[in-house]
Amino acid sequence: MTEWGWLGGRRLQDIITKSLEHIKTVHSAVLKLNELINSLINDDVDHATKIYSEIVTAERNADSIKREILYSLKGVFIHPLDREDLLRLILTADDIAAYVKATGRRLISLYSTGYKIPREVLELMNDIINKTVLASKSLLDSVLALGTDPSKSIELTHSVENYEEEIDEIRMKALEKIYMQCKENLTMECILLKDVIEDLEAISDKCEDTSDVVRLIAISS
Repeated sequence: MTEWGWLGGRRLQDIITKSLEHIKTVHSAVLKLNELINSLINDDVDHATKIYSEIVTAERNADSIKREILYSLKGVFIHPLDREDLLRLILTADDIAAYVKATGRRLISLYSTGYKIPREVLELMNDIINKTVLASKSLLDSVLALGTDPSKSIELTHSVENYEEEIDEIRMKALEKIYMQCKENLTMECILLKDVIEDLEAISDKCEDTSDVVRLIAISS
């Protein structure tokens, strides 16, 4: 594997490999959340529950890889600025998986109480997660391009930003639906459903935050 140019050719192949594995694991968690929401649209709560367990596993795997990277960084020589860039990249990307897990947990909690999310809200959530998958894939590709084509990496980060803006618009539509349905009777489910939407949108926010780190790294390459 070719070393990322921004690391200045240092012998950090193990850390680089783990960093790429980390971002791929985070992306896999996003894909699982997409599958979970599709299961709910198809009224297959049992399958959604199974997928949530897989999300938990993916988040734990990402967290484990993060810890390995943090430990490995203590044992190699690396310029402080490069070390800071790598740490910011890993820690910010790790937040994506955390929000994926939080969203899945809230969704399963809602259905475990017997509440069923209105179809029109579910469809908007599906629109959000579909675009989030695209944002996450663009982020993954931007990281992979860092060592070979920084210009392409920067271009991909712009795509992440565009997806996040589109997701924010859908988020507002979903919240409007919830407010309309809950204005007469504010229940605990209404509050939890709003939290689900906020957590779901936060995933793309974290994708954008991570892409900002990638952009800085690419510019300084």
